Amino acid sequence: MTKQITTEELAKVNALNERYNKIYFELGQNTAQIKDYLKALEVLNTEADNLHKDYQHAKAEEEVLVATLNEKYGAGQLDLITGVITL
Repeated sequence: MTKQITTEELAKVNALNERYNKIYFELGQNTAQIKDYLKALEVLNTEADNLHKDYQHAKAEEEVLVATLNEKYGAGQLDLITGVITL
């Protein structure tokens, strides 16, 4: 035995089906974007970590240089343009 739904009911079913298809498509797009953003974030975090490490190395080099200059010339204020140390 078969029964026929009305044209209006069929239209509602089809409209819901189209709505679901649109939602699934948009969810897929959003998921792809999220994965792209997460990968970009991972790259940025790696770059930031590398920059922090480089900063720490530069800071350590500065400390050694300052200690060397202080030992050689005495502690003072260095003019970065002229190279003159004011004690």
